[in-house]
Amino acid sequence: VTTDPLKEEMLKTAERHGYQYGVTTVFNGFDGELIRERATSTKTAELAFAGELYANRNPFPLFKAVEDLLTSGEIEAGGIRFHLYGNCETWKGHNLRGWIQQNELEDTIILHGMLPPDSLETELRRAHLLVSYAQQQPLQIPGKTFDYLRYPCRSFVITERTSATGQFVIKNQFGYASDDDPGNLKETLLLALRNLPEYPKEALSQEEMAKRQNFSRVTQNKRYLDLIDALSG
Repeated sequence: VTTDPLKEEMLKTAERHGYQYGVTTVFNGFDGELIRERATSTKTAELAFAGELYANRNPFPLFKAVEDLLTSGEIEAGGIRFHLYGNCETWKGHNLRGWIQQNELEDTIILHGMLPPDSLETELRRAHLLVSYAQQQPLQIPGKTFDYLRYPCRSFVITERTSATGQFVIKNQFGYASDDDPGNLKETLLLALRNLPEYPKEALSQEEMAKRQNFSRVTQNKRYLDLIDALSG
């Protein structure tokens, strides 16, 4: 299986029915090489999301949290920008661009549309926090969670903290997780922004590189092949 909570669910099912089998977690992992050099520190915290907004991936609670932090003065004007790349014009029929314009956030929440892969990678390298959405999928971890590990910054995932994605990010200290309750989300975002200056300015350490490399596709595939060898031996 691809997540630890799903593994636990399978083992509980086995116990209930008297089955005797083992379950192994093999994560999806990321493709490509790790990027070691961090984004340049600036007075503006750069957030980025790359992908498509669909199903339960509601972007508005984060939009509202950004707006509230600016309105309250907890973040200075120009202190944050949220870049969205990909199919992000609408969510469940709601017009994102219209909401952004109505709330006068055009310079803060920016919809860039689709980019070629090489251009997208260049843009994501500039991010200080990479945003992903995983609401209401307690046993799954979206592939994007692993894709973001290539980049030497923290993840900011909107999901229940008890979900597979939330626990993965928190347990491995890859970033922050918050459900989309407005109060919780605002508090977690503010914490993430305040912690940004504390992160080392230099490139990722060898220790951090090794930890992330453990979740590469190559490493996870090796676990799968080793399991096959063990079962067929």
